Amino acid sequence: MPKFIRSQLGFTLVELMISMLLGLIIIGGVITVFTNTVAANNSTMQTTRLNQELRSIMEMISSDLRRAGYFRDAHCTTAARNLSAVATADNASCSDGIGVEGAGQSNPFSPIEIDTNLEDGDCILFRYDYENSAGTAATPDGILQISEHYGYKRDTDNKGIGFISRRFAGAACEAGGWRRLSNPAMSNITDVIFDSESSYTITTAEGLLSIRSITITISGQLVSDPAVSSTLRSTISISNDRYCPGAACLVGI
Repeated sequence: MPKFIRSQLGFTLVELMISMLLGLIIIGGVITVFTNTVAANNSTMQTTRLNQELRSIMEMISSDLRRAGYFRDAHCTTAARNLSAVATADNASCSDGIGVEGAGQSNPFSPIEIDTNLEDGDCILFRYDYENSAGTAATPDGILQISEHYGYKRDTDNKGIGFISRRFAGAACEAGGWRRLSNPAMSNITDVIFDSESSYTITTAEGLLSIRSITITISGQLVSDPAVSSTLRSTISISNDRYCPGAACLVGI
C-alpha cells in the first residue's frame, strides 16, 4: 500500500468503541458529582430553613420569658422593704402609699408555672407588667391586667402536625385563646420542653429568694422531608428574681 494512503487511515472500529466507552465513563462521573452536589446543597438549604424557623421561635420565647416577673412597683414590694435598710423614698408612685420596712404589697407578676402533663407537650405560663388598664402598650401601671398573662406551648392540628402557640388574654394551658406562632405548612414541631431544674432558692430571715433559669428545648422536622430534623436548646436567666415571704412559694417557681 502506498505511504500516502496509509497516512490517511482513521480509527478502527475497536478504537472508536473504546474511545466512546471512556467518554461515557467520564461524562457519567461528572453527572454523578453534579447530582450529588445539587442534592447536598438542597439538603443544606432545607436544614437551614428548619434551623431558621426554630431559631426565630427560640429567640421570641427567650426574649419574652426573660421579662417574666417585671413589676413597675417592684420598689414598693414587701421584699424590697424587707431586704433594704432604707425605706422607699418614692412613696407617691406606690399603689399602697406605704413606705416602711415590713409593710408593702406582693408582686402579682412573679409566678412562672410549667405544666408537663399535657398530651401535646410542655406549657409555660408567666406574667409581666407591660400595659395599663386602657390597653396602652409599653405603659406599665403596676396592676395585673388579663392581657398581661403570657405563655407558650406545643399544639397539634387535625393532621397531627405540631406547632408552637402563644397565649393571649389569660388563657390557661388547656383553654382556648392561643394563637399559632410557627408555620405547620413548613415545620412540624415534634417536642417542646421547659425545664427549671437549674433554678435555686436562697433562704433569708424574711423568706425565700428564688433565682430562676429555664432551659428551653425545641425539636422539629420539615413537613416536606421528615428526614430533615433539628433540635435547639437554650438556657435563659429570668431577669426578675422572685421573693416569697415565709417558708415556700405557693404557686409556680
